[in-house]
Amino acid sequence: MDHHLSAAVLHQLRLVGAADTSVLAQRCGAPVAAVRRELHRAASENWVHRTASTVGTPRWALAPAGRRRGEQLLTAELDARGARRRVEVLHSQFVPLNDDLLAVCTDWQLKVSG
Repeated sequence: MDHHLSAAVLHQLRLVGAADTSVLAQRCGAPVAAVRRELHRAASENWVHRTASTVGTPRWALAPAGRRRGEQLLTAELDARGARRRVEVLHSQFVPLNDDLLAVCTDWQLKVSG
């Protein structure tokens, strides 16, 4: 089992919601065959599941247990790299800016061109 690939696949599914194998492979920077193996292994652990798609190709989605497993893997990586404190500091610096960022994004999306 490749813990790095497992964490990457689960994290990408958390970010995109649902995706097919080739999209996940591209986002993870990994070979399609390796990502396919990881997805089938993750499915056997009930971390991911297949979803119906309107375009005919089933996609993979994160299950609640997969979200928890992904969080465990990311936590372990932060601790192994000694990066937890730095990430916490950066996050605390970002949180006060988040509302302003969201407001700017919303204003931009709703702006009517004229």
